[in-house]
Order: sequence, then C-alpha cells, then structure tokens
Amino acid sequence: MSTCKSAGDGQCRKMNKSGLTKNSPISNTTFFALLAFIFLVTFVFSFILAPFHVEGDQVHYVHAYEAMAGLGIIDAFNKYQSIIFTAEPFHFFIIWLFSNLGVEKNLLMAFANALLAVLFAKYLRLKGSGFLLLIWIVFSTYYLHAMFFTLERTKFAFIFLLFFLLTFHRWWIFLAVLTHSMLLIPVALVAIGKKLFTVHQHAHNKLTKKYTYYLYNLLYAVVIIFIFFQILGIHLQYKFFAYFSKDASLGVFDLLPIVIFGAATFMTCKDKKNVLFFYSSLLVLSILLGGTRIDLIGFFGYLYFSNFSHQVFKFSIFVFGVYFLYLSWMYILNIYHYGG
Repeated sequence: MSTCKSAGDGQCRKMNKSGLTKNSPISNTTFFALLAFIFLVTFVFSFILAPFHVEGDQVHYVHAYEAMAGLGIIDAFNKYQSIIFTAEPFHFFIIWLFSNLGVEKNLLMAFANALLAVLFAKYLRLKGSGFLLLIWIVFSTYYLHAMFFTLERTKFAFIFLLFFLLTFHRWWIFLAVLTHSMLLIPVALVAIGKKLFTVHQHAHNKLTKKYTYYLYNLLYAVVIIFIFFQILGIHLQYKFFAYFSKDASLGVFDLLPIVIFGAATFMTCKDKKNVLFFYSSLLVLSILLGGTRIDLIGFFGYLYFSNFSHQVFKFSIFVFGVYFLYLSWMYILNIYHYGG
C-alpha cells in the first residue's frame, strides 16, 4: 500500500499492514519499546500534573464532567451546552460516557494524552522520522503539551485526525470535525488545495474527464460543507464572532508564527502550490480569528507537508524545538504555581 493519498511531502513509501513504513530507520522492536516509553511517560506525567490545572477552561470542563454523571443523554447534552457553550457532539459523548462509567476525569485525560502521543509518534515514523528526531519532536512540541492540559476538545479531535492519517478511513475526519469544529479549517484547506492543484493520472490528458472530476469533487465538497453547517452552523457563527472580538487587537508580530511556519514548509516540501494556498489562507484566518488557534494548525501543517529528509527541515525543527521547550517549561510552571 502507498502513502500517496495523504503524505504531505508527496513521497510514496511502501507500508505494512499496521500502516508503518517498511523503510523506516527505526526497527519494529525498537519502535515498540519507544511507543511503550512514550505512553508510560506521558500517562504518568499527565496524571501527576493534571490536578494542578484548575483554572481557565478546565473550570468548565471539570464542572461539565461532574454535572453529567448519572444523567440521561438528552439531559446531559443540555447540561453540557449550558456549561461549555459548544455543540460538537463527539466530545460530549466521550465525556458523558466515561463520567457515567465512574472513571475519574484525570485518569481519562492521562490515557487520552498517552494515546495522542503514541499516535503522533506513529505518524512521525510514517513520515520517515529517525529515532532521535522522533523523540525530539514528541517531547519538545509545545502545541502537543497544550493539548494535554488546556485544549481538551482539540486533543480528542487530533486523536481522530491522526487515526485518519494512519489508516486513510475517511470517517475518522468526520469524527475529528464533529469533536472540534476548528479541525474543519485544515481538513478543508488541504482538500481544496489538492482539488485545485492536483490532477489525477487518469484525467491528465483528457480535458473532459478532468473537468468532470473537478465538478464532481466540487459538488461533493459543497454537500459535505452544507451538512456540517446544518449541524454546527449556529455554533460556528458564535465561535467566529467570539474569536473575532477577542483578538481584534492582533498585531503584526502575532502573524509571525504562521509566516515562519509557512516559509519553512515552503522550502522543504514538493507540493509548493498547495502549501502556498494553505498558509496564505491561514494568514487571512489569523487576521480574522487571532493567531494562537491558527498557529497550532500552522505547525502541524508544517509537519504534514514537509519532507523530513530535507536539511532545512532538520535545522528548522531543531530551532522550533528549542523555542518550544522554553514555552513548554513556562507553561508547566504556570500550571504548577498558578493553576493554568
């Protein structure tokens, strides 16, 4: 099986049934031990630090988790909406299910964090990451750490998104977007970019088939977007105006992360037109919605599109990692001393 469907750098690698590359520089035995190490460290670290994170969004998430215990699904959803002010159904379902099973929230989140880290490591190996590079990215990525403790809905959405990138089953994308609507942004941009700048081989020299192919995918995209807006339209509108008013004072320097991620990606990828479209769109969204949320998408877009064997990537991921380690250290101290 080939990874051409989803590998952002356009490289085609042979994969085994588990979805991992056969030519990975990490042996299966070593990688299994590494996954066990990542899972254990992430689980223990999350479970120890989580009780200190009691401020910010966690106030509402903890309240919702405790308030839904013992409620039926309809009453629980009404309670969930009244506390968190969101309508994404799959995050609600996960929280409702485990709260009614009597699972402690910190235990559930520690397991989810460990699962996220393991899936992230598997995706990095799929991209051809070596042992040291994989460890460096997993343990230095600030945005991953933010998902561990603060960005709860984003965490579960990324778990579903990583399942898609590892299995190619499209229904994981629907679960991701219906867990956090923010994931609609990268999914839509990548899909639109591929339709605009990629021509399937069977239609390459057949103009009629090519336009039929584009028309079919355009109609498909319109139908999917229509369904999502029917389900989450009011919620998306509320979020847009909330983010717009919150980050209306965005400065020029706040746009630098997207510009830097975009430049690094452009220099290391093969699909340059798609990357230019992707980061130009993110830049506009940063101006409208604020940089922080879009920066996370920008960084993971950098990992998705970049060629890991490129020297510019190796240099840039080292520089990003050093800066992210500083951000993560300050973030952890803030949780420990001030609650988040």
